[in-house]
This record gives sequence, structure tokens and C-alpha cells, in this order.
Amino acid sequence: MERYKARLVAKGYNQTEDIDFFDTFVHVVKLTTVRLLLAIASCQNWMLHQLDVNNAFLHGDLDEEVYMNIPPGNNKIELNRVKQYLNDKIKIKDLGSLKYFLGLEIARAKNGITICQRKYALNILNDTGFLDSKHVPTPIVKTTKLHKDDSSSYINPSLYRRLVGRLLYLTNIRPNIGFAVQQLSQFMAQPTNLHYKALYRVLRYIKRSPGQGLYYPNSSVIKLKAFSDSDWVACIDSRKSITSCCVFLGDSLVSWKAKK
Repeated sequence: MERYKARLVAKGYNQTEDIDFFDTFVHVVKLTTVRLLLAIASCQNWMLHQLDVNNAFLHGDLDEEVYMNIPPGNNKIELNRVKQYLNDKIKIKDLGSLKYFLGLEIARAKNGITICQRKYALNILNDTGFLDSKHVPTPIVKTTKLHKDDSSSYINPSLYRRLVGRLLYLTNIRPNIGFAVQQLSQFMAQPTNLHYKALYRVLRYIKRSPGQGLYYPNSSVIKLKAFSDSDWVACIDSRKSITSCCVFLGDSLVSWKAKK
């Protein structure tokens, strides 16, 4: 049976078909947007609540136009009224104040918001047997330059790919491992024992502080600052440079990248 799916868009009535939009699709939020929202919420002292909609994509057919304005302010009574109304209509789970979202652990104090992935990091260490390993002070040795070497191939390349994939998600809150994981991700097809040894070091570095993350102080000024840098043809295989950048909202780091 064909199922009709509806989307409610704030101020969608300002859009004109074939001018402001051409297709409809499901929006998937980027984690950069999530971090930016949390940084602004910390500065503005906004309340953060989390809801989960049961069967979100199976609700209701819209036969009429719907107009919607975002209510002014951030009023708790109004928030509770809206949550009750939504629950009466489509059945939602009120998860209360935002604490755990997409694997991110979010804690709020009087001075700001802290974000980490401690549980996710501990799961990686436990699954790989590194929970009791000795830690190291850096994720990669400064003089190390990974490349396509002639050493023996790693016996289990699928395990290497799976671990690097899990580390890539961990870089959403751990920019300090971003460069090392970027280096490791270049050898997914044919990893060698030397590449896996470098992967071991990243895991041992995570063991040093699995709960390390980001801190968004509420004293930040809402002003964007960006920094960038690059090396000079450092890649041994391609003779390309590696560039990196980071973007701050006040004192809150919200976006970063390391790329060949």
C-alpha cells in the first residue's frame, strides 16, 4: 500500500516551487550544525530538550496548506504545551533535557556545555582489547609519514577498515585525532602491518583520555573565527599537500577538517 509522507517546514509558505525548491527530500542534519547549535545555546542560555517521534515517517496526509511561525522567546510553559499537543496528535517520547544524542554525551553546567563520546570510545577500546593497554601522549609520531610501503599486508583488511570507520565517527568530537585518522583512511584498500601499527597508536592515545571532548563556554561572543594551514607536498606517494582548517564561534570550536 502506498504511504503518503508529509513534512512540516517552518515558514515554508515563503518558498515557491521551481524557484526556492525543486524536489522534496528528507533532511539529514550535519554534526557541524549540531555543534553550532549547542555553542549558540550555551552562549544564549537556551533550554535544550529532546523528543523522539514514534513512526515519524508514517503520520498523516495533508490535504490543506499549513502555515507556521516559530514562536518568539524560549518559554518553558509554552514548550510543555507544544510537547503535550504533539503527543496528543502523533505520540512522542519526551526524553527530557538533552543528554545523549547520536552517540554524543552532552552535559550542562553553570559555565557552559561539555560534549564527549566516552561510551563510544570505551566500546571501541573494549572491542579491540585495548581497554587495559598502556596509553601514549600523541596519536601519531611527529616524524611518521605513512605511505604505500613494501611491508607485508595486514592479515585482516576488513578489520582495519571497520576500525578506521569507527574512528572517523569519533573525530566528530575529537579534532585532536583528525589528522592521524585522515592519514590512516588513505590505505583502506591494502593496509600493511605498518599502517595497522599506526592504528594501534591512535587506540592507545584514546585510552589516555576516553572522555575527552569539546567545551562550549557560555561566555563566548557570537563571532566566527577561522584558521587554516597546510604543509608542502608532504605526501610521499602523490606529492600533494595536506591542508587543514578550523572554525570557532567565539571560543567554541564548531568545525574542522584535514584533507589531502
